[in-house]
Amino acid sequence: MNPLLTLRLLASERITVWTAVLDHPDLDRYDRSALRTGGVAMTGGGRHGLFDEVVTRLGMAGAFQPYGMTEVNALALCPYPDDPLELRQHAGDRPFGQAGELWLRGPLVTRGYYREAEETAAAIDAAGWFHTGDLAVQGGAGHTFFLGRLRETLRIGPFMVAPAEIEAFLMTHPKVAQAFVVGVPDARLGEVAVAFVIPRAGETVTDTELEEHGRGRLASFKIPRRVFVVDDVPRTPGPHGDKVRKTKLREQALQALGLAERESR
Repeated sequence: MNPLLTLRLLASERITVWTAVLDHPDLDRYDRSALRTGGVAMTGGGRHGLFDEVVTRLGMAGAFQPYGMTEVNALALCPYPDDPLELRQHAGDRPFGQAGELWLRGPLVTRGYYREAEETAAAIDAAGWFHTGDLAVQGGAGHTFFLGRLRETLRIGPFMVAPAEIEAFLMTHPKVAQAFVVGVPDARLGEVAVAFVIPRAGETVTDTELEEHGRGRLASFKIPRRVFVVDDVPRTPGPHGDKVRKTKLREQALQALGLAERESR
């Protein structure tokens, strides 16, 4: 995608639905008043305040965060257009009730993986439910909220903790651009959080600063045991943006901390 050409087309064709172009230096030169709505999928980790920028700076008041995957024809969960901004903005960070694995069923759900009978049997049960491998929770008003990948969920003592919750909090620090959390073994709690943090341009941040930032605002067991400040993290290019390689990050954390890889959960 050519960002400048996109901006020109947004203005000349009066585009109403779009997914966002925020960082181009010529953004403010082009008319975006026709923009109405669009999905904001932060596949590369996003940044703190990104959704607000889409709504206020880009001018897309009807923006929303969708949930989907290839196996369910891309889009599976989406807020209603008239849902309040709070719901449309934080569809992955509003726990209520008991969390569990998200199952989906319907005409748009895949019948299976091509020539992969074992993988199909593992993902789709006899009743036709597709087991997404994602952690979700249903709210009192019937909304379903995505919390994170089930296999990435941290088991810290008796608690199940979604890494995205800790990542979102770390990114509220004014010096942090992006944050990524993985779990490593711990003799007392079974597992603890470790964070990889990318500072904002021109900024430096220390693990002590981030620990103080979390004190009193984040449950003590959710505060990362160790913070690695890095320039970037391993990513895999994809059609909807680069995906962070959490498995590689965990390997790096284990190596840096001198911990042996434990068996897959």
